[in-house]
Amino acid sequence: MSEPQLIGVWSDAYLSVGSMEATDLIFTAAGVGWSVLSTAAGCEQILFHWSVPEHGRLVLREERYARFEGHLESQVLVDEHGWDETIETAFIIRPGRDVGGNPATLLELDERISFGDQFQLIRREPEARDDPAGWTQPR
Repeated sequence: MSEPQLIGVWSDAYLSVGSMEATDLIFTAAGVGWSVLSTAAGCEQILFHWSVPEHGRLVLREERYARFEGHLESQVLVDEHGWDETIETAFIIRPGRDVGGNPATLLELDERISFGDQFQLIRREPEARDDPAGWTQPR
C-alpha cells in the first residue's frame, strides 16, 4: 500500500527554537527515501525503502549509511557502508503549527527516526541538495 501524503521533504528544523541539529526525511513516489541528520559538524544520511503495509503504519528498511564532515558547501565524505535495520512505526499526518505559529502539515511518528519524531512538510518534490550522498541522482 502506498501513502501519497508521505511523499515529499519533511524536516524538524522549524519545530523547535535553537536546536543544534535537524533531521530531514525524504519520501519519493518510487518507495525510496532517506534521512539526513545535520549538525554543525556535518551530516549523516541513511538510505531506505519505505512502505505502508496498512493505514497508519510505516516500515523503513534501511540499507546504506554515509557520514560527511564540514559545512554544506564543502562537505567531505568520511564513511560510507551498508546498513541493515528495519524500523516499524505508527504515523499520522495532521494540520498543526510550526514554532512561529504558522500553519504547517505535520508528520508524527511513534518511533524516532534519527533524532526526530515530529516533522513539518517543507515541499513535495525533493531537490538534489536534499541528497548529500547523491544516491538518488542520475550518475
